[in-house]
Amino acid sequence: MESNGIATMAYCPMAHDRHTRKLIAEETSVMEISSKYGITTEQLMLAFVLSKEGVCAIPKASSLQHVLLNAASVDIVLSPEDMDMLAVHFPSPKRKMSFDML
Repeated sequence: MESNGIATMAYCPMAHDRHTRKLIAEETSVMEISSKYGITTEQLMLAFVLSKEGVCAIPKASSLQHVLLNAASVDIVLSPEDMDMLAVHFPSPKRKMSFDML
């Protein structure tokens, strides 16, 4: 898709269901990296998704505080080492992925 100039949409980048969100948040690398930057796990994962060229995200925001935290994710710059670590645990999909409808 990238080679054709088509953007990718990351719908619900922290997972839609609570169980999967909890598994992501409890992943050791996620906890260590978010602690290193002093950010939430949600901010880390959103920053990770947004750092990829040609990707836009549609994160959930249920309060003003949540909107502000999401907005701050745009300014988070992760080191190449941290990006590589996250990419090992959360690789980009290699095929079309469907998403749950509400």
